[in-house]
Amino acid sequence: MSTDPIRWDRRDDGIVVITFDDPTQQVNTISARFQDEEKSADARVAAGACRLVVDLGGVDLIDSTGLGVLVGCLRRIAPAGGSIELVVTSPSVARVLQITGLDALFAVHDTVDEALAGARDAGTVGG
Repeated sequence: MSTDPIRWDRRDDGIVVITFDDPTQQVNTISARFQDEEKSADARVAAGACRLVVDLGGVDLIDSTGLGVLVGCLRRIAPAGGSIELVVTSPSVARVLQITGLDALFAVHDTVDEALAGARDAGTVGG
């Protein structure tokens, strides 16, 4: 079993799927690792990784640190035409996104397949 709770998978279509492999971990407890990945976002953007799917399906709680990491990552990739699609299954995470208004900034989906479709649409002209 990997000790790294975050997996970045670059697909053939150029979309990067970020998965939290350990559902017992919460975004706030692994935010330092995600922030390290965020620091490499510039390199990933340069390599064409502008469309991200963040699978929060195993995340039950998210705090301001986790939200800040997501917003910071979006701020880095948006100027290059990037997008972030979120997969949210937890009612409490969905509620936090709604209360903060971030559900208007991020496309929120119920499944990874829906998020992938959204990311593909975001990568098309007029999408």
